[in-house]
Amino acid sequence: MIYDVIVIGGGPAGLTAATYIRRAGKSVLVIEKAAFGGQITRSTNVENFPGYISVSGAQIGDMLLEQAMNQGAEVELEEVVSVSAEGEEQTRPREAGHVRIRVAQKQVGDQRRKSGGKDHRVD
Repeated sequence: MIYDVIVIGGGPAGLTAATYIRRAGKSVLVIEKAAFGGQITRSTNVENFPGYISVSGAQIGDMLLEQAMNQGAEVELEEVVSVSAEGEEQTRPREAGHVRIRVAQKQVGDQRRKSGGKDHRVD
């Protein structure tokens, strides 16, 4: 299958993008290398998410994934290893093989590492 869009990264931004892409009538595949929902899933209590006084990050991740899938987004746990363009289409090699697409959108979020006992951002 050739997808209209592949979203690389299954955090809140990637899953939200997939929902809007499907609502626009385009086919979409979300590829996430670790776990859907992103960093917010590690938060036990989120008190600033619109529409909720208090909700766990895991619940937010689950809701975003469910909403994207209910709209018809396809999802895969896989790592994208490279990107190459072929005319108007692109190929995404991954561990499980190639996938052909028309547009790619990268939504990889943030990553934290510990160094000397302190958390810091990795850009």
